[in-house]
Order: sequence, then C-alpha cells, then structure tokens
Amino acid sequence: MQAVLQKCDPAKVILFGNETTHTFVQNCLDIGVSGLIPKQFSFESLMFALKLIQSGQVYVPSEQQVTTFADDALEQCSLSCKEFDVLKKLTEGLSNKDIMRILGLSETTVKMRVRSICKKLGAANRTQALVFAQRQGLI
Repeated sequence: MQAVLQKCDPAKVILFGNETTHTFVQNCLDIGVSGLIPKQFSFESLMFALKLIQSGQVYVPSEQQVTTFADDALEQCSLSCKEFDVLKKLTEGLSNKDIMRILGLSETTVKMRVRSICKKLGAANRTQALVFAQRQGLI
C-alpha cells in the first residue's frame, strides 16, 4: 500500500471498505491514507467525508475513533456525552431536524447542543467544529 501512496503523491488516497479494527485503521493513517470510508455510507455522508478530505483533513468514521479515542478526547475538550452524541450525528452530515428525530430531542435542544459544541471547541460554526473535532481525535 505504501508503494501506491508514493506513486499517487500528491494525490490523496482514500480506502472504501468495512474494515473496523483499530490496528488496520492506525496502520492506514501511519502510512498516509487520507480517509477510510465505509461502503454503506449514504451519498450525503460520502460527500461530507470527501469535502473534509479535500480541505486537508483526514477522515475516519466516528465509530472507529469513538471506541479508541473517545474517553481521552472527551476529557480534553469537556464535551458531555449528550453533546458527543450530537457531534457524531453531525459527522454523518445530518441536519438538525434529522438529529432531532434520530435522538428523540427537540430541535431547540439540538441547536443548543450544536452551539455548545462550537463554543467548547472554539469553532464559529458546525463545519468548523467538525474540522476541530477531527483534529482533536474526537471523530
């Protein structure tokens, strides 16, 4: 795989698949893969991941990093578990109304949690919050 990355430089290499082991993900990141995208991603989630990668970030599905990094990352940025649940849904490219329906919250509650996430991460908006969360290893 490293040979592929070298031949593709400066292009970004993204893997599509369903591999979920921490070791596999870490090995991919260590050699320079720009993203790991699950095959079952919706079109909207795929577009979000590709935009994030295009902006220079590395994309790893939140499920991967939640099991590996969530406890340490949550302590560092002081997000509550409820805010973290909303943040995970934001990574999927969901609107406030979609998050509201999935998590069983009011739209006002979702908006307040998004604002709180932005404030705690020092972000001006939800997109910037996702970029900052990615950098901090939250998602």
